[in-house]
Amino acid sequence: MKAPKKSARLPYLPELPQEIWSRIFLLAKVPVKFLGQWRCVCKCWNGLIGSPAFIDAYDESEAGKTHLLLVKSGMSRGGVSLFCSQTNRMVLHLRPPRLERQYRFCIIGSCKGLVCISLQFVDSVGLAIWNPSIGKLQELPECLIQGNDGDSDSATAMGFGFGKNDYKLVRITPPSDTERTYGVEVYSLRLDCWRRITTVSQLNGSCSVHFQRRFATYFEGAVYWIYWIGDESHKYILCFNIDSETFTTLPLIVLIPGLLRTSTIDVSVGVFKNSLALFHMREEGGFIFCEIWVRSSIAWDYIQHLMHPVSFKVASPLSGTTDHRFHVVLKNVDWPDHHLVLYDLISRNFDDSGIELHCSHDNYVDEYRESLMLLE
Repeated sequence: MKAPKKSARLPYLPELPQEIWSRIFLLAKVPVKFLGQWRCVCKCWNGLIGSPAFIDAYDESEAGKTHLLLVKSGMSRGGVSLFCSQTNRMVLHLRPPRLERQYRFCIIGSCKGLVCISLQFVDSVGLAIWNPSIGKLQELPECLIQGNDGDSDSATAMGFGFGKNDYKLVRITPPSDTERTYGVEVYSLRLDCWRRITTVSQLNGSCSVHFQRRFATYFEGAVYWIYWIGDESHKYILCFNIDSETFTTLPLIVLIPGLLRTSTIDVSVGVFKNSLALFHMREEGGFIFCEIWVRSSIAWDYIQHLMHPVSFKVASPLSGTTDHRFHVVLKNVDWPDHHLVLYDLISRNFDDSGIELHCSHDNYVDEYRESLMLLE
């Protein structure tokens, strides 16, 4: 006669203070995915992992500084993919929760593990903040100012970022036909509400403001757009400080004299090697050059330029670096496909990353780091 099977027992967990468990999790660099699952192990771990103090500590630790690329492609089946930026191997493919297959979304921006998205339904447009690491999504309340969050030229400009202790989304809504004042409102994730703030005085009085790109670039507590009023040869940088909720603007011609020339194709603002940067594209001698200017403490410094055949154009220079290489999105003007490539600053060669982007106007590629935000 067989002896009855003994019931399975969980391994013994020593009764340690939460401070000790916290140090163990952080030093072991436990991935976000496992931390979310381990909340079910015991009350101690559940309370620790979900606490604001541990979430903040994880974000600032080496465990949270993963080297990932967040990629949304036209052929990504309604979701996003996370790739290892060093090996270009896909780590995970995800779709926002509650997003039906017949609907689509676009990415407004990503910052410290959270992704702000615009959910475009059949008869409406909604906004949400999503954490792909843990699969949590928080839909935002209805905006205070009516505006066009779609894809047209008159659509609302938006910027998403993080200040000292809060994630915020700012919306700049164009004036109506009878007004000359831009509407500005800010959403606070900590307060979960919208607030109207002082309008953008730099833009008021003109109905012919054009943003280079609707969605702003985030860098160290501020979001940045490039815009022009009337004449495209006179472009400006518009900066919104997330903590003070104030705007400043500077003309590009003052920042970098001689930057805008007749050979200029495009100027965009981005991040390069942990510095705010301008990417100036110009054509010369059958080649396209992309000059990289980086902001220092007192001025903008010319760093280097990319050079490639005129049949291609740089669609989105990126900051993701692997030693002396960084990712760049190239578009072939003869074909609709976009290609994610690695540019080598030493050899000045482009190498295919193997990551396909296909043809889509809302391709999105950016550095990404895991986070426990929105865990509760």
